Amino acid sequence: MARPEKYERWEIRSVRPSPSIRVFGRFAEPDVFVATHAVERKTLRAKGDMAWDINLVQCEQSWQEIFGSLLPFLGAAFEDYITTNATRQMGLKR
Repeated sequence: MARPEKYERWEIRSVRPSPSIRVFGRFAEPDVFVATHAVERKTLRAKGDMAWDINLVQCEQSWQEIFGSLLPFLGAAFEDYITTNATRQMGLKR
């Protein structure tokens, strides 16, 4: 999982089996991830490409459509988001 600090937009990576996908979303509270949409990795091209930015904005817009002005959960550390059965050593990244 990757998370920019400022916007609380997360991506979950699924790399096996093919095709690789990215699931975008936000945490509503600890241990509650709300997926907004999924995209095949190849359509995103390189990190930083406009396709990534479009999907990050789509994540925010979808969240607002679902929850209105409710802000996503904001934690200080990885363990604030996923409290059991996951560690950074398992390959999850902030």
